[in-house]
Amino acid sequence: PHKKDDIEYEKEIKEAIKKLPLEQRIQFAAMYTQVLKRKIADNKDDAEIDIMSEKYGDLERPFTDACHQIINGERAPNDTELAGAQQHLTDDEKTQVNDNLKAEKIEDYWFKALTNCNRLGEDIHDADHPLLKAITKIEDTNESGNDNFTITFHFAPNDYIENETLSVKFIMIDENEPAKTESDEIKWKEGKCLTRKTVEKKQRNKKTGKTRTVTKEVDAESFFNFFKSLEGSGEDDNEDMGEDEVPDDEQLQINFDIANTLRDEVLQFHLEYFLDIREDQEFGDFQDMMGGMGGMPDDDEDDDDDEDDEKPKKQKKKKGPIAAATKDGEKPECKQQ
Repeated sequence: PHKKDDIEYEKEIKEAIKKLPLEQRIQFAAMYTQVLKRKIADNKDDAEIDIMSEKYGDLERPFTDACHQIINGERAPNDTELAGAQQHLTDDEKTQVNDNLKAEKIEDYWFKALTNCNRLGEDIHDADHPLLKAITKIEDTNESGNDNFTITFHFAPNDYIENETLSVKFIMIDENEPAKTESDEIKWKEGKCLTRKTVEKKQRNKKTGKTRTVTKEVDAESFFNFFKSLEGSGEDDNEDMGEDEVPDDEQLQINFDIANTLRDEVLQFHLEYFLDIREDQEFGDFQDMMGGMGGMPDDDEDDDDDEDDEKPKKQKKKKGPIAAATKDGEKPECKQQ
């Protein structure tokens, strides 16, 4: 049995699938079958899942692997998966299924799923897009006996990195607080680093009055800062940092938030995000709640005294999926991290 909201939501998914080209519609109809099976597994009693988490992961994995196979064009949808495809096709199209049954990669699948997730909007930048388009699979692996977990991205050959996979492990104090992360080193190809950049700054000699231009390498905003080994210190170490640098404690929390979004949203609802019909329900509900309590403070109404007294700190600016990656005078450049 389904709740009324669930029924309406499934109708929306079906309508979105019907708008796809026939060849892709067949693929998505097959994936939709696997997604429904995964949702049934998700609805098992929470207590049972806690006790049998490893077994649950094993039960869920075949459905996830099946979706990856279809996404990457490793195989065509099979008869079992297409048993429910009739609801996505017209009578005329039902006769054309065999002619359109192909093993073909769905281009930019994970790129679209990630950039359509509003919660990742401020973390994904325009310069990240080419490498995001090379993603072929995203995996989440839980460690037995504790709250640690590892997220792994798989990549097709690309112009940016040598790595075929990038993994970052979150070492947890408890389920809500990370102690540190252990990440693979990103092996950037020459001139393709996204996480560092060089900036040009003018310096004036106080004695001679002469001005010179110097170049400096600084951190660059990029989704791929997610793959960093970090350790929280619990101390405020901002004073000795440049304006373009993010403290490890802050970056660790940013990366933990990204990890939660990947695990709870993107990996669970990738089909819906690709179709761009998934809304960030919790974030929207939080905004509505704050609106009912008098609203959230407006960024434009900052305290003037605080603004004058405090040293400017680096702030993450809200950006959509498409955002400028570099400013005038900035060039992406870095050594392997």
